[in-house]
Amino acid sequence: MSIVKQKEDIFGNIAALRTLTDDFPKLSINNSFPSINNQGNSQDFLMDLIFSLVGFEEIRELLIDVLTYASEEAESVIKESLKVELKSLVACGVDPSLPSWMTSNGITVPVSNVDFFNILKTNPESQAGGLLYEDVAATINSSDLNTFLYYTIQDQSIPHSWNSILDFTFTQNGTPNNTLTIIPYSGYNNLTDLNNDFIDSVTLFPSGQLITNIIDSLFGTISFNLSVNKTEKQLETEAQIESVLQCILDANEDEVVDDSFFSFSNPQLRAIKEEARNRKQGIRQLKTCSTVDVNMPIDILTDFREQLSAATTYNEQRVVIANVINTMANHTATFAGQPTDEISVKLDFIGLMFKSIMRAFVNAVLGPKIVTIFLINYKIVYGQNATYDDPIDFMKKNVQLIREITDNIRDMIIEILLQKVLKYITALISRNYVEAQKERGNAQLAILLSLVGVPQEVIRMIRSNIPISY
Repeated sequence: MSIVKQKEDIFGNIAALRTLTDDFPKLSINNSFPSINNQGNSQDFLMDLIFSLVGFEEIRELLIDVLTYASEEAESVIKESLKVELKSLVACGVDPSLPSWMTSNGITVPVSNVDFFNILKTNPESQAGGLLYEDVAATINSSDLNTFLYYTIQDQSIPHSWNSILDFTFTQNGTPNNTLTIIPYSGYNNLTDLNNDFIDSVTLFPSGQLITNIIDSLFGTISFNLSVNKTEKQLETEAQIESVLQCILDANEDEVVDDSFFSFSNPQLRAIKEEARNRKQGIRQLKTCSTVDVNMPIDILTDFREQLSAATTYNEQRVVIANVINTMANHTATFAGQPTDEISVKLDFIGLMFKSIMRAFVNAVLGPKIVTIFLINYKIVYGQNATYDDPIDFMKKNVQLIREITDNIRDMIIEILLQKVLKYITALISRNYVEAQKERGNAQLAILLSLVGVPQEVIRMIRSNIPISY
């Protein structure tokens, strides 16, 4: 039996189960679900199941739970993956000792080779910068590496130490030739120790950044802001990164990620250009009975980050996240042409958020925080003069890293979704059993009444007005 047929049968069985239940949303089975047509990954299939099993409120609550609790788990999972992957590079016949050229001169690279998303071009003290950086007030002494790097760049030719692990020096040669020189701190001689200490020193997913990154990816809310004002070419590069990541996420576990994953067909290029144009305008197209252009005001994200910074417990954070999801969903609904389309627009927004979670996690790994340490390892393993052309080439040359991270993130999200699917299906089966028992009881009552001579018209009236309940 084909996978497409198996998926159709699953949806068909669910539809059959709900024939006796009135409080579950009605399911429309057709091939409009990409996952039924075998065009989506496991996450898409599970999300289609969830959308068919429960209503908007439950789906929204699930999204809030994932956004509240997944970041901390992902932080641990990805950091462990990074350590293992970097150690495996050294294990393949490479001397784990830092070479003398590294300890004396370090590496000098263009800033653009570290900062694929042009984060470091945005002032942390601007409104958009407040969404991209953490611990801004501490400037050069910040606990956020991105903030530290921004203020290092403002202090030309002056070395600054990151937690006594790496020294950074910025040299201005004129865009795009501005460079960073990165030298391991004098106390390090072993590459594995350097890797582990550096990875432990950074926070990959600061609270709240996952949501702001997802919204910027979808609507261009930050990129569109005048203080950022990314070029369409830069936005095309970012769309290419997301396209590659989506292809890897859609790949089967045993599928080899070859060079074809890092090239683009004409339809893909057209979609990439359209996405870049939309983000440049700060809009996203959502579907109702027609297609509408939706924006997401940056003030919503700013208010969210301010409220989240004041939250001190998980419960408080969840309340803040729930409020911003409601605010954003309601905002998108204002673009619906008809009141009957509002729920459809909200569901489209929630679905887009879910589909973007995995890519947002991996995108964070492709920021300066992790690219920095991979550059050091890349130079040691492949040679002092080894380089890469652009972010896509970096991903291609570090494909094992990207695959390891995407697999781990996918497994984590799928586990959460699978637990919910099983819970919802169990509830549906239980309700179906209760309804079946009620129907059986009503049938037995009708038999008993008929045996004592009660007319059928009276029995039908009794069954319709006094049904057996449990």
